[in-house]
Amino acid sequence: MKALEVEHLGFSYSQDEPKAVSDLSFSIEEGSYVSLIGHNGSGKSTLAKLISGLLGFSYEGKVSLFGTLLDKKSIVKARKDIGLVFQNPDNQFVGSTVEEDIAFGLENRGIKREEMQAIIDEFAREVGMIDYLKKSPEGLSGGQKQRVAIAGVLAMGPRLLILDEATSMLDPTGKREILSLVHRLREKDPSLSILSITHDVEEAANSDYVIVLNEGKKVLEGTPREVFKERELLGEIHLDAPFAYRLANALRELGMEIPSEINDEEGLARYLCR
Repeated sequence: MKALEVEHLGFSYSQDEPKAVSDLSFSIEEGSYVSLIGHNGSGKSTLAKLISGLLGFSYEGKVSLFGTLLDKKSIVKARKDIGLVFQNPDNQFVGSTVEEDIAFGLENRGIKREEMQAIIDEFAREVGMIDYLKKSPEGLSGGQKQRVAIAGVLAMGPRLLILDEATSMLDPTGKREILSLVHRLREKDPSLSILSITHDVEEAANSDYVIVLNEGKKVLEGTPREVFKERELLGEIHLDAPFAYRLANALRELGMEIPSEINDEEGLARYLCR
């Protein structure tokens, strides 16, 4: 089943502005991890808001979620299948403690208190924050705050997790924490679909599929290996391949026989150490 299907999507914030998204079509298979990359202004965050209905439905084309066409009537029910994690974790906190923050969405859904605590504990443990439930968010690191935000989203039981630049404000340690968490979540629940909207090509290299946007249009898509070998096209839109891809290609140009399937840092390090 298609977790998400976007067909000829077009949207402009006003009649006087160029389209933020133009004739955009792509789909995400259920259980897949897709990265959508592009620089600021490429239409990435606009797309996230359109998918979740935050910009209404005055757009061209169609958006379908798990086979349901999104419109004013269907979006209320469909939102239960979407979990959206934003860029700045500080803007997502609504509770005075970690526990209260994870509980917020559950309270809005009318979950009974005796059932709620078990759910809170389950997802706080899942993201490694079970020992921080009584802590104030103010004392947490950026990575910890984002893990709490993800716990609150996961507690709602989404089928599609959208990460909208969710690691862009984190330091390298926090970024590694979140990316490691995403991979653990996929291992635990293979049916969970993930759309990571990012400008970080290193992050995108770890996904199943990559879609490249520029000025609201899709310019390239494929597996990470297929996309990141198009260095000339990526350079034209001011993107580059991940470090491991660049290094592997540079070594090949020097005459080293590095297998084409080796492009990630871990695999490249193992091969070179042999």
